[in-house]
Amino acid sequence: MAEASLSLSLVAFVFFAIYVVVDAFLYSKFYKAIGQKEKRINPLLLILSLPFYPLKYIVLKNKVERDFYQSCLKNIK
Repeated sequence: MAEASLSLSLVAFVFFAIYVVVDAFLYSKFYKAIGQKEKRINPLLLILSLPFYPLKYIVLKNKVERDFYQSCLKNIK
């Protein structure tokens, strides 16, 4: 039972790490597409903030929505 639990938690961590890396890549790609290349994720900061990633995800999601809205308004003018 303990081995199965350990292997399951290892698999979950691998999927979590893949998700975080893909999310960081898409985040950087989004800001590059709207012309704000300076808003990139620092890899060291990403690694240090992994335990707080669910909270960070909520904050970043709201920030991306705001920046997308402002970018749309900027492009309309």
